[in-house]
Amino acid sequence: IDIGFNNILTRLNEEKQKWDIKMDTIFVYDPEDKKQAEELNLWYNNFVEKPNLTEKCCLLVASRKNQDEEDGKSGHEARLSTLFSDIPRITFNGKTDEIETIKQTFVDFLKRVIVETSRGQEQDERFK
Repeated sequence: IDIGFNNILTRLNEEKQKWDIKMDTIFVYDPEDKKQAEELNLWYNNFVEKPNLTEKCCLLVASRKNQDEEDGKSGHEARLSTLFSDIPRITFNGKTDEIETIKQTFVDFLKRVIVETSRGQEQDERFK
């Protein structure tokens, strides 16, 4: 069931009030869907810019729905705004040979989140 990207954003914004989500943000989108690429700016604004989250605690996951067996691309990739230029990116085409690279990128992301979270906690303790 496709409930729409905007509906998901609305629901997540409602949930944001219930949970502390200051630590990390993972953006997942179809890179061939221009509308999703444009809507990522809204996500960035709500989950990175407004809470003043560092890009070090973000990860961009481009999950392709379709693929050409020869080169891994089946269409034109939508251009992302420069907001995402410093955010690490994983592109997943559903091929098993990509798994190790994806795992390593994700582990690196988790390490950055832990380091940044520790820094934030240390600063909070100093100002108490």
